[in-house]
This record gives sequence, structure tokens and C-alpha cells, in this order.
Amino acid sequence: MCFIIHPPSVVQGERIMMHIHKSNIVALRKHGETFVFFYDDEDAEAAIRTLARFAADPQLDFNWNDAAVLSRDVALSVGLKVSCDS
Repeated sequence: MCFIIHPPSVVQGERIMMHIHKSNIVALRKHGETFVFFYDDEDAEAAIRTLARFAADPQLDFNWNDAAVLSRDVALSVGLKVSCDS
């Protein structure tokens, strides 16, 4: 599940990561928009695929770097292995 929040936003700073019960939230504030993604531990891989779909959408101000940063946060939040191959 994802929400795009237009200003004014309740999210402070550039990114947030929260755990609420078994749900997780990652968010990115960029150029006046806030992208908020909610996911359960079991749905972390689906959340990462959603981040990639957002990055591929030219109509969104959400690029591959944004997707990579938030994907890393998602993976780390649920204990998935993260590798940084050059």
C-alpha cells in the first residue's frame, strides 16, 4: 500500500522508517511530495517491487536512487540480506 502525500506533510526530514506492531512504514520526502509505503514483514519483497515500479514511472518524481535507498531500508527492517555489489 502506498500513499503520496502533497504538502504540507506530517513527515519531517527526508526519510522515515517506523515499525507499528507487525506493520512497517518507509517514507521519502522529495521536492514537496512525500511517498509513504506501508508493508507487513511478509510483504517486504512485494514492497520492494512496488518501489521499482514507482522508479520506472516517468510521471513520478521518484527515481532509481530513491528506490534503492528505500529498498535497503525495507530489506533491513525485515532481516533480508542486503548486498552492495560493484
